[in-house]
Amino acid sequence: MTAWFLMFSTVMAMSALTHAYSPVKGNVIYLLAIVGVLWVNSAWKKLQLKYVYSILFIFILSTLSALHGESLLILMLPIYFVSALIVLSILSERDVDYFISFLSIFIVLLGALVGTIYAYFGGGALLQFPNPDGRLNQLYLSTLTNFHVGALIRPSGIFDEPGALSFVVCIIAALRHATGKNKKMTWALLLLGVVTSSIAHLLYMIFHWIAEFKQSKNKGRLVILGGGGMFFLSIILVFFMSANELFEVLIFNRLSSNSLGADRMLFLTNAMNYLDIKTFFFGLDPSCAVGLASCAAKNYEIYDSNPLTPLVHWGILISFPYYVIQFFLLLISIFRFNFIAFGVFILLLQRPYVMSYAYALLIMMTVFMLAGDNVRLRLRKFIKKH
Repeated sequence: MTAWFLMFSTVMAMSALTHAYSPVKGNVIYLLAIVGVLWVNSAWKKLQLKYVYSILFIFILSTLSALHGESLLILMLPIYFVSALIVLSILSERDVDYFISFLSIFIVLLGALVGTIYAYFGGGALLQFPNPDGRLNQLYLSTLTNFHVGALIRPSGIFDEPGALSFVVCIIAALRHATGKNKKMTWALLLLGVVTSSIAHLLYMIFHWIAEFKQSKNKGRLVILGGGGMFFLSIILVFFMSANELFEVLIFNRLSSNSLGADRMLFLTNAMNYLDIKTFFFGLDPSCAVGLASCAAKNYEIYDSNPLTPLVHWGILISFPYYVIQFFLLLISIFRFNFIAFGVFILLLQRPYVMSYAYALLIMMTVFMLAGDNVRLRLRKFIKKH
């Protein structure tokens, strides 16, 4: 039962279909599912005092920000992160294991590859609706997408954009690695995720491969498989113009000076320009922070999807968990040579969604599992006691 509640609190809560067609919106579904997890697990009996102290500390800081912004809604901004923290403090390893398995199967069944092939060979959109940000999302047989170049699409599964699907796949891969699940299944997921043509996805795959290479007792086999894959890709690019055009359009052009890469740098530059003492502590604009007004309507330059976004949007009093998590991931990447942790660190540079519903739980679960054997040992002891 717990695993199903976790599924609703993550993939179903963040689904673009939920936003478009459900009378109950994603953030409400997330909170209701969290309540279900806490109820099933009798959380009030298991919550440790150290987590209570952490939660109180978080809300004290958000209270200072709320007083400055003169809005009680600011006080509620940490609710998604705090609820994820509470859930993870009471989950058993068995619950986490079931959830990862269910999530892996669910992502495979999304059928993103099938929908991509369907669109490439002339299949039309079966329905369309606007995303919360206004971009048009279309359903191609078994996947949504908001990116088209001729017959080519970047699939996004049930999510609002391809990057979201890629992010979830990479997080699943990190969780599967941390819990010692079947590597073939993990790589099948990662390879299927390539169809999103996410640059961050490709970077994560490199670090995931390095992590497995470091741990492998048969390094020669991994070198042969990795080299064979690169050789096969090169053959496709050289001899098949359609494949070459596909990579040109979906990947290489997106790194050009007038495309996505430049946009990311522009957003980062905008964030840097907005940083000052006031913004550092309290954020750029309280009304933007709580969603009462659009930053675009106030003529703010876009500062989305970069490591400074949480700081500019909310200020350090609200957003500090993101920076603590990134610092922790970087530490274990360096001192434990943990390349999976570094891959997740890279992912969070582009998607700093630690304070967002659904994402908060997935990210914090990954951090908990990457924390090392001590965390998993405590979970095993917890299971034995209960």
